[in-house]
Amino acid sequence: MAEYRIEVEAGAHLVRVEVTGLLTKEDGDVIITSSRTEASKHGFDLLYDMRDARTDVPLGEWFFLPRRLDALKGAEAAKRKAAVLVTADEIADYKFYEDVARNAGLSFQVFLEEAEARAWLAVS
Repeated sequence: MAEYRIEVEAGAHLVRVEVTGLLTKEDGDVIITSSRTEASKHGFDLLYDMRDARTDVPLGEWFFLPRRLDALKGAEAAKRKAAVLVTADEIADYKFYEDVARNAGLSFQVFLEEAEARAWLAVS
């Protein structure tokens, strides 16, 4: 079971989400919904730090995620940029989801370095 912490960084205009442990499909749904609700409340973008998390969710499930989860549907979801920090070992799966998310109209990008993710989020 994954653990997570959501932190609002008002000065950076973003919601930072740190996830650790084994991430299940159910965990992911809760984390995405909670963090996107918080981001919408403030009008901020999202930075997910997944470097200390692993997932057992099959890639087929990743394909349906933006079509299935309400927090990833509609105009509000499309307004919020989401950057995801991952390790080199995990990047291939997250790059697959990056394509899936973009095809669903979401602004989503995967990074290995936090400075690059923050720079991308800072650009309107």
